[in-house]
Amino acid sequence: MLHLLVDGMLLAHEGLTRDEVVEMMIRYLGANLGDANEEVNDSRGAHARFSYLKRIFKERLLQQLEGDMEEEVQKLQAQAIRI
Repeated sequence: MLHLLVDGMLLAHEGLTRDEVVEMMIRYLGANLGDANEEVNDSRGAHARFSYLKRIFKERLLQQLEGDMEEEVQKLQAQAIRI
């Protein structure tokens, strides 16, 4: 639709080892070592399945929401003390 000329592959994946992928999962997704190793072994390659990423993101979102709720409770408690 943008009328851009495309020459070659749209996606060019550089080769990553399983160890590099596990390290990236730990660093960027906050996965633990055992969980990341298991996913790489289960997916039979140096990548993660969508279901795994969905689970990780859902866990991180819940952690964030719980943290936000704790902050809100602390603010309300501080306001209640002032009243």
